[in-house]
Amino acid sequence: MELGAIERLYPYFDAREWRILKAKDASGGFVTTDHPVCVHRPGGPNYGQQFAPGLGLSDRDILFPLSSKVALMGRLEGDEGVMEVDRQTVASFNAAVMGYAIGQKIEIWTDKASQNSGITRNTSMQRAMEVV
Repeated sequence: MELGAIERLYPYFDAREWRILKAKDASGGFVTTDHPVCVHRPGGPNYGQQFAPGLGLSDRDILFPLSSKVALMGRLEGDEGVMEVDRQTVASFNAAVMGYAIGQKIEIWTDKASQNSGITRNTSMQRAMEVV
């Protein structure tokens, strides 16, 4: 991203109320991508990055997964705080994030050894991240 773009985008991020989402143990965890921040319309269709909605629209959330256990969600209205989220909420969050990462790198953070089927598994990053 250009440095000049940061100055133009900052007010849109600063205006939001940010929630810290903590995935419950049985939730499956958050995924992240090489384009982790996405603007999403809750309850609306997910058009992906090609037709992404605008940052300034009041009915849009900004979603940002930080690790398998922690993510940020910014809304123009609502309360800031920490929320524990269940499997269904994590799955909806992941579907939105992956929709904006079509054709991009997706990472699932796990300690379980498994076959790599085109999805990068990042265990060293998970150990390095601290859950809020």
